[in-house]
Amino acid sequence: MLETQLISAVGKRLTTYDFAAFIRYHDAKLLSPPPKPFSHAIRGRPEKTPVGLLSIENECKESIYSHSRVVNVDSTYSIPLNAATSLDLEGNQVLHGWINHRFGSRRDRYNLVARARQFSSFILIIGTMTSQLTLEPKDAIIVQNKDELLIPLLLNELPTAKEFKDAI
Repeated sequence: MLETQLISAVGKRLTTYDFAAFIRYHDAKLLSPPPKPFSHAIRGRPEKTPVGLLSIENECKESIYSHSRVVNVDSTYSIPLNAATSLDLEGNQVLHGWINHRFGSRRDRYNLVARARQFSSFILIIGTMTSQLTLEPKDAIIVQNKDELLIPLLLNELPTAKEFKDAI
């Protein structure tokens, strides 16, 4: 009975996506700067045409909205390939943060998505930042010629205050 009254008052049954749209709308009004879609063009140089796209998407292929901040401008990053060789890359270091609001018990699945444009290619390297300007590579792959790479993300939620207190 309470459910039917609530549905008639709101006008429809609310879903996880309705809740996410509500939070996104209010985040844009309250936060400065507002969260932006995590969808970034891959370029060789800033003035060049993108060769691909990197994003984090949910099951409906919608990008997540994340907070971002440039922490190191025009830095040179070192990626050790073996004991004698390292690769140096230049660019900005950007830190991203994401708050996932969940409505109900449903948990969405998220993927890191890399897409290459036709006749283009880039190397996607996944690893751990071992220092401020050093990336320790774990895996790498060449994405080329309209490839679409989906890497499922394994996410752990922070416990609620009650769950944390009960665990201690």
